[in-house]
Amino acid sequence: MHCLSCFSKKKQVATVEREVDGDLVTLYLDLPAVITRGVKVTATPKRKAWVIVSSVDELIDTLINAAHVI
Repeated sequence: MHCLSCFSKKKQVATVEREVDGDLVTLYLDLPAVITRGVKVTATPKRKAWVIVSSVDELIDTLINAAHVI
């Protein structure tokens, strides 16, 4: 579960909480940021909870080559 708990356009920051293995992990993100909500599937292999990328090109490359989702 992802929860955008705080968003400040003026301060250009967002706080996002995510459940990982039953615990909550809180991320503090500088804006702009891409925040997505995944669909929980019971038979998925364990992956890294978060991957932080520095550019849109790196995001697309990660989605294609590492996550194999596009």
